[in-house]
Amino acid sequence: IRSVVAGDYHTAALTQSGEVMTWGQDAHYETGRGGNGAAPGRVKGVVGATSIAAAHSTTIVVTGSGRAFTWGEVRPWTRPGSAGASNLSGGSPILLWLDGLDLP
Repeated sequence: IRSVVAGDYHTAALTQSGEVMTWGQDAHYETGRGGNGAAPGRVKGVVGATSIAAAHSTTIVVTGSGRAFTWGEVRPWTRPGSAGASNLSGGSPILLWLDGLDLP
């Protein structure tokens, strides 16, 4: 394990190999595993992670290529065309879109 972070009711660990493991309450999909997060498990679709952060019910990961992924209770502006959408990611990591940066 390279680092461990925690939100209010979930925990995430960044492994030496760049994978992310999560566990805890998953009321807002903050474990990134589709509502299946009580026991520790790997977040699918996230590889090459170099840093990780967690907040109340959100997790954010930055990969070695500079892309940022987030899941849990995220804001609508993290996805193009989602104005007015739910703040929940649906349980899967989504690419974080930042104004002023080129789209991938």
